[in-house]
Amino acid sequence: MLVGGNSRVPLPESGRAGCAGARRAGASRVALKRRGTEYVVVAERLETSGRDDVLAGRLPMTGELLTFRLHDLESFAVLPEHRHLPCSHAC
Repeated sequence: MLVGGNSRVPLPESGRAGCAGARRAGASRVALKRRGTEYVVVAERLETSGRDDVLAGRLPMTGELLTFRLHDLESFAVLPEHRHLPCSHAC
């Protein structure tokens, strides 16, 4: 971790396309809880800004990019690889 500087660690490209990205092998899904709300996101990058480590992840259903300061999280877990079966609706 760098203190006082900016550092970015890109995660696999598989997390960049919303629902489709969540289906690709290698997409790292992360379950986390912040201020009582639980989220499951597809991890996109981990970066350090000043003294804060920040996880950026996309919501699988909407593709919206959310950022989470690790210091603010109540819980954090990397989920096992997701084996998505073909669905009957378009994602």
